[in-house]
Amino acid sequence: MPLREMLIMFLVVLGVGAFVNGMPKEDDPMRDAMSDVQTPGSSSNGPQPKNLLESPLIAVGTDDNFKEEVLSARKPVLAVFYVDSDPHCANMSPTFANIANKFQDTLKVVKIDLMANPVLFKKYYGQLPAMVIFKHGAQVQALAGEMTEADLVDFLNRQHIKPGASTPAQSTPTTTTMPAG
Repeated sequence: MPLREMLIMFLVVLGVGAFVNGMPKEDDPMRDAMSDVQTPGSSSNGPQPKNLLESPLIAVGTDDNFKEEVLSARKPVLAVFYVDSDPHCANMSPTFANIANKFQDTLKVVKIDLMANPVLFKKYYGQLPAMVIFKHGAQVQALAGEMTEADLVDFLNRQHIKPGASTPAQSTPTTTTMPAG
């Protein structure tokens, strides 16, 4: 195994171990207190989504359907590689939902949970969230890390992906009368 892959695996194991060891245990008195803590972008009203990127406009990508959902898509795809426990992914969750809504006619947004998809994890793991543009089955551009919605829209525009065409305003037809002659 090459040194780079060994180092990545070590860091992943180290990070997962730190995450698991930092979780409250069943008999931990702080466990109940922690259950009241709100995550970024969440509200106390109503049930919370089971994961960060829950939206009817965002498709779910997996190791098994990646070719169908991403590589065979008819329009460009923004593949969002994320982990629910990552704070940067949590902060950008509303941004991805807004992008999926604004660009629904010109862009397909697909979320891929890296912890649940080990094949894709190995290929695309890096700084989170990782965002990769695919066109005609090929990766054309990638970026990673937390950013504003305006920055993400600018990135998409530079890839010649524009928001869906809005319905043109109805104009009143003009009538011209021709002189009889």
